[in-house]
Amino acid sequence: MAAKIDEPFYLSKNRGYLTAVPADDFLHPQANKEVAHDSLSETQYFGFSIPEERIHGLTYCWHHPNLGVVSGGVWVWRGIKPDALDSEMFDYRTYMSDKPLANDLKTYRLDNGYGVDIIEPLKRHHVTYEDVKRGNAIDLEYRALAPPALWQNGRHFDQAMKVQGEISLLGTRYKVNGYNIRDRSWGKPRAEDHLGTPPVVWMTGVFSDEFFFCCTAIDDPSLGPDWATIYPNFPTGNSTIGGWIHKDGEMTDVEYVRKKTFRNAQTLIPEKVQLSILDVKGRTFELEADIPAASIFSPWQNCEIPICQAKWVFKGQIGYGDFQELQLHDFRRGMRAKKI
Repeated sequence: MAAKIDEPFYLSKNRGYLTAVPADDFLHPQANKEVAHDSLSETQYFGFSIPEERIHGLTYCWHHPNLGVVSGGVWVWRGIKPDALDSEMFDYRTYMSDKPLANDLKTYRLDNGYGVDIIEPLKRHHVTYEDVKRGNAIDLEYRALAPPALWQNGRHFDQAMKVQGEISLLGTRYKVNGYNIRDRSWGKPRAEDHLGTPPVVWMTGVFSDEFFFCCTAIDDPSLGPDWATIYPNFPTGNSTIGGWIHKDGEMTDVEYVRKKTFRNAQTLIPEKVQLSILDVKGRTFELEADIPAASIFSPWQNCEIPICQAKWVFKGQIGYGDFQELQLHDFRRGMRAKKI
């Protein structure tokens, strides 16, 4: 099954979006049959934030249909945690049977107790988890703010959600009343090969029920990123993978992103971001972000991914979202070598 993979999923450029249908919220056995590689993946991500407490959370289900394995669970932390195991809540398991998905994603619960109920496809979802021994629990409902943005390849969508409910962290209860941009992927391999590319970032931000964005990009080489000497031949120009902005009642495609990330010299966790987004209507959005909460995750061993809560500022407005940066081996090794 180990066929050659020409382009990794996180570098697949996208322009323009399709209309998702309710079936896209469920498993995709027909699309998955087209991929013979062992790393064939179908994923379901939900997250949440409690900004005033510097709490950020991620929940995930990652299905490998060709291996009969599912990975996933819960991860919630406060502030900056250099390692996922430093988090107040972490129960992510890598090698679980996919038998809990036998009845699709309508209602499932993984072996670690993490579960999702699709109340109404593409509109309402219920996420739960409980660890009585540690005083940890999640009980959240997600309601769609807008229809999903389905990529042109028909294999991935992002969707802005209102998130409400309650969590418990080590016995302390917190109300959740915020936002998240969730995503779903299917019908594509996720090979773990070493690749010589700078960090790739999936970033989101929600300012209100009517204003939110999502885009994927690499730091602009012309802005002098910290990795410039590690990748001296990385091409200049548009390093935007894809993205969209929802504002004034419509979603517009992202044409160009210019971004510079400022990372902690010791942990390499992002601390600040400068971001400029140009959409296809010619509008420019200048944003800056601080990172109040972050931790590092390795969903596979050839990478590390700082998962960050981004506090975005746009013309005095404050919004929050994810800043998830894929850091590969050459980057991590190169940055450490610079300090020797």
